[in-house]
Formats: sequence, structure tokens, C-alpha cells
Amino acid sequence: MLEMLVVSVFGTPNSLSQSGLLLGVALLVGCGALSVYLFERVYPHIRLTKHSLWAMAFCLNFTGYLVLCLASQQFMGLPACTAPIVLTAVGVFSQGRRYW
Repeated sequence: MLEMLVVSVFGTPNSLSQSGLLLGVALLVGCGALSVYLFERVYPHIRLTKHSLWAMAFCLNFTGYLVLCLASQQFMGLPACTAPIVLTAVGVFSQGRRYW
């Protein structure tokens, strides 16, 4: 999902400048961290564990991939890139460090 936003704002990945690439990294890591923060605020009675953090990272990436596929009208036709998966997981686990 955020990949599509970055590409729509800054162009194709080949035309991204160094600052555009850094902004894309910050958006992906920030999305993961924001999801943990919002989950803590909306559902304070649910205890987070490392397993629920992995599930959250998976759901974020799966939802982003589905939105990207639906936006491009190619369901499951887009190649999966590992960079957004890793960066979103880094954001989730950096914010949820105390739940390891």
C-alpha cells in the first residue's frame, strides 16, 4: 500500500532519488510502528506478545499487497518484494520492543 503511495508521488523505483527512497523507508517503518501504537491505544485490555506482533506484521503486509493488487487490477499478479515486508516488520518490532 505504501509502495504504491511512494511510487505515485515520486515516480517509478528507478527514478527515485535518494531522499525519495529514504522517505519510502520511513513511511514503511512508520506504518508498522503506528499500527502498534494505535493498537495499544484502541485495545489496551489485549496483551501483545511476540506472536501477535508477527501476526500484525503479516496482516499489514497482506493488506498492503491486496490493496496494491486491486489498485492495479492484477490480483496476485504482482511480484512480491521483500523490502516492504522487512521494513514493516522492523517498524512493528521497534515500537513493540517491550513485548518480545
